[in-house]
Amino acid sequence: MIKKKIIIIVVSILLFAVITGCAIYFLVSFFGKTSEKYDEANLFKNGYVAVKKDGNWGIIDKKGKAVIPFEYEDAKVCESGNLFLVKEDGKYGFVNKNGIFEISNVYDDADIFSENGLAPVEKNDKWGYINNKGEYVIKPQYELAFEFQGKTAVVSIDGKNYLIDENGDKYFKKGYFNISNYSDSDEYFEVTEEKGDTFKDGIVDINGNEIIVPQFDSVRLNDNETVIAEKNKKYGVLDFNGKYILEPIFDDIYYSPKQKVYTAKKGKATEIFDENGDKIVDKDFERELTFGENGLVPINKNKKWGYIDVKGEYVIEPQFEDAKKFGAFDMAPIKKEGKWGYIDDNGKIVIEPVFDDAEPFGQNGVAYVKSDHASDWGCIDKDGAGIISCLYHKFMDYDDVVVLGSDNKKIFLFNAKGEKLNDEGFDAIGNFDEHYCKQEGCYNLTTLRDYCYDHRELDDEFYGIYDDLD
Repeated sequence: MIKKKIIIIVVSILLFAVITGCAIYFLVSFFGKTSEKYDEANLFKNGYVAVKKDGNWGIIDKKGKAVIPFEYEDAKVCESGNLFLVKEDGKYGFVNKNGIFEISNVYDDADIFSENGLAPVEKNDKWGYINNKGEYVIKPQYELAFEFQGKTAVVSIDGKNYLIDENGDKYFKKGYFNISNYSDSDEYFEVTEEKGDTFKDGIVDINGNEIIVPQFDSVRLNDNETVIAEKNKKYGVLDFNGKYILEPIFDDIYYSPKQKVYTAKKGKATEIFDENGDKIVDKDFERELTFGENGLVPINKNKKWGYIDVKGEYVIEPQFEDAKKFGAFDMAPIKKEGKWGYIDDNGKIVIEPVFDDAEPFGQNGVAYVKSDHASDWGCIDKDGAGIISCLYHKFMDYDDVVVLGSDNKKIFLFNAKGEKLNDEGFDAIGNFDEHYCKQEGCYNLTTLRDYCYDHRELDDEFYGIYDDLD
């Protein structure tokens, strides 16, 4: 939402920022070049993106052409239909492609239309849901309302959060401090319950049944109906009967659904377990295990790097100075004679080691590589051909978008062909205005504040908040 009076703002933003995922909807993978100067880019949906220019928001299409003029206080592209959410004269409404209000700007706050054709709106301190004709489908009655995710939405009543359906009927009889769903399942939800001075997490199904009673410091729902649960800074894995598959003795645990294994860290050691909790490999590893697209893991043996499978058997014998996980095209970055190149899944070099650093190939078909200069990153294709010159600080990555930042802390977006969206660069990007730390020489990413976590003492406004989060 845009200016919501959220009881759960810190929790929701931080959790959302960990996944968002997703968050830019693969900006500009369809964009061509434009020489316009924009300050911010928002979500890319349905062939359109909301962009801020000279302090005002508008909408441009996939060719960079302005569809909605830059004259609004805020703007967003909806998930469904051909309407755009805009703010004018302090009020929210929805305009069509011609910039004409089809739903008048009469709302104190609002969010976008979801795929089911409903949008949350606030008027006179109450939230409800309207259809694309501006008619209330769920009458205003909530203190807070989020957009629908599938066929469910989270609303706030008397300081508690509930799950509702498209008719406004509650799935949950019991309210929670927070409700979220970061797995692929529409049947189970992570919930947070306030218990005295503490907050505890658990898992609830769509009918409100507590599968895992809120009692943990954090929970992560896996798609094999297991839960990674944290208590007293130790992690374990439970099934939906509350029985431990892995006892809570680890410093962290990750589940790899493609390989159907857990990797668990304990001190400097990392262990591999199957879905029954049985240890697959007798040996413990001293480096965090990161499975590549093909299920292989880079491993150090006698100061040489190779790759093992989930059973701990060497597929590529140790022979490299360093190695990273396999990405797209079954190619992985390796270091040889002080330089980085790429091998295939047989261990054969397919891109000669000529780079100072290199990252795995992404789903967008490109890989970040670094040149002789400490800050100079660019991109290559699977044949090793340069498509973006090594002139940038590496910033962040999305499946269909290349995002790079410059020495002057401008953010540039490219498609997989190396074409820029904006020649002048963005100051910030995404729903939470992701941007560089303002400290000179620092290129850390920050969202909630002007300075990154490392330089938080320079930002008096948020200093107390970040101390509390510690």
